[in-house]
Amino acid sequence: MAACSWRTSSRYSRPTTSTLTPTCSPSAAAWTRRASKEISDLEGELLSVRNLQSTQSALIHGLSEGVQIDSLSTGHEGSAEEDISTVEDQEPSEIWKWSTDFPDMLDVLLAERRVDEALDALDEAEQIAADAKQKGTLTTADILALKRAISENRQKLADQLAEAACQSSTCGVELRTAASALKRLGDGPRAHSLLLSAHNQRLQLNMQTIQPSSTSYGGAYTASLAQLVFRVIAQALSDSAEVFGDEPAYMSELVTWATKQAMSFSLLVKRHALASCAAGGGLRAAAECVKIALGYSELLEARGLSLSAVLMKQFSPSVEQAYVSLGGLFS
Repeated sequence: MAACSWRTSSRYSRPTTSTLTPTCSPSAAAWTRRASKEISDLEGELLSVRNLQSTQSALIHGLSEGVQIDSLSTGHEGSAEEDISTVEDQEPSEIWKWSTDFPDMLDVLLAERRVDEALDALDEAEQIAADAKQKGTLTTADILALKRAISENRQKLADQLAEAACQSSTCGVELRTAASALKRLGDGPRAHSLLLSAHNQRLQLNMQTIQPSSTSYGGAYTASLAQLVFRVIAQALSDSAEVFGDEPAYMSELVTWATKQAMSFSLLVKRHALASCAAGGGLRAAAECVKIALGYSELLEARGLSLSAVLMKQFSPSVEQAYVSLGGLFS
């Protein structure tokens, strides 16, 4: 390292006030500047460390005394508000999602003919719509959309059930299930009419297998036809009672329907059995046909359905004619 010397300036006359002027080489000056900068940087770092220590000490002291630091308090309150918002929004969000998925869910249930599940889903949707309107968990537009979907799918299910009830292959449990589901949908009158119509359709189809014959005994035809007709009437009576109970409106429709079936039966017997008996004076044969018909009719009277008067109104003229014809044979 180059030496640095000090010299005394003697420009002034007073030697006691002489000035010292340093003289250094260029390399020594550079080293001095670098050292000064490093010292300054070090002092800055030390100051930062002291400030950090002071901040940490204040933080620890504040927490120990239960003092909330502003930054932490703000963050905590924000988180709490978000949690509350999440809880408040959770129910509407789930309801909205359910109501949005509802139409597709019903389409699947209807396509798979899962009637009971479809009915339960419709009832649940009705309840959700009512609760949403009361609690305000859905917008007015969403509630209207849900109600529209409920109405459309109710009609779709009702049409599907009606179509199933009209099928000739639908009978027994399937028929009662369809009628019961229609009633649950709020369309009881239509359901009861379809139930009776289904029985009538099956009756007409089976009656085609019973044909009168000129060589056969009239009593055999009457017995076969009576067994079929009154069995169907009895089944209709049972199905109506099971699904609709003893409600007067449905009982009245049932009696009207059964009377019509008895009337049709009596006309067939009169035409294909009693007519020949009456014309030939076959009083005994005519009486036996009437007895067979009344015997099956009496089975329904025990269940509260009397059709004997309807039959006798049609049979009496034929029996009287047979009696008259028989008297003419002996006159």
